[in-house]
Amino acid sequence: MLDINNVIRISLTSAQKGLSNVNTSALALFTHETPIPNDFGVLRTYLSPDNVAKDFGTDSMTARLANMIFAQPANIISGGGYLVVIPLFSNSVAQPATLISTGIDLSALPSGGGGLVVTVNGTLQTLVFQSINLTNIGTVQNSLNAVANEVGLNFNLIGDVSAAEVILTTTQTGTGATIVVGTDTEHTDIAPLLGFSNGMSDTGINAGEESIKDALIRTATQTQTFGFIS
Repeated sequence: MLDINNVIRISLTSAQKGLSNVNTSALALFTHETPIPNDFGVLRTYLSPDNVAKDFGTDSMTARLANMIFAQPANIISGGGYLVVIPLFSNSVAQPATLISTGIDLSALPSGGGGLVVTVNGTLQTLVFQSINLTNIGTVQNSLNAVANEVGLNFNLIGDVSAAEVILTTTQTGTGATIVVGTDTEHTDIAPLLGFSNGMSDTGINAGEESIKDALIRTATQTQTFGFIS
């Protein structure tokens, strides 16, 4: 079990991401190891140790710690939690604007299509999906990206159709990258079905030094308790 001395609490004035409300089962793992994917970003969230091993290597300390975390009898998943891995880069690369929602039942999406209103990098866009293939999480992601990629957005779906993590990012990076969710009144609005609410927004990060505080702000909602491993 994790020692209580390795638990820290941070408080934020407002939600920065589309994560669920306060969840004491969330765990943040800070690592000095370099992730394998070049597009890893500031952080990634996980619901199992398998993808941690893919991102850092099966023999990495990060993967071994993830295996221990998810193997605990009081598993963080059973409490609706998740693992956040944050690499401690000495210098960060420019990051996109990012919205995240978790525990989403994608089967509620209308297979016949719908709409998503967003302002991307200052330009109002209405994304119209003629159809959404709900066969599996991969086909849902492909259906969304077929439209989203054309306006500078990218969906990354993790998990399965019944309980997915939805990550929406801009392809542009830096503080010029912004995304704001609106409400579609002309089509079936799929924003709330993806876990995104009207007015939800985020701004990218420029390249340069990034502190642990910056990474936490991009991870947490209001008051959030994380186990702290470094």
